[in-house]
Amino acid sequence: MYCPESRFFGLQHKETLIHTSATTTTASTTAIANFVSMFSALKVKKVMNTVYRRLRVEFSPDIDYQSAEIDSTILRVIKVLAVAVL
Repeated sequence: MYCPESRFFGLQHKETLIHTSATTTTASTTAIANFVSMFSALKVKKVMNTVYRRLRVEFSPDIDYQSAEIDSTILRVIKVLAVAVL
């Protein structure tokens, strides 16, 4: 015997399952994206700290520098560290 109400409730149940599955997938994707973002931020922070420490060693507070000398030193340090990271 055909009962339209049971078909309606069956479809409603399937819709709920699909919605739950989509929500779980979205939550998982968001969690993964957040982890990757946090991991990337920590990597960038580590690299920037390394650049800062290397630059501090290159310059002395007692010496006056020409801007061209500063530029070339900064570029050299960044180039060396970029090659090391990549």
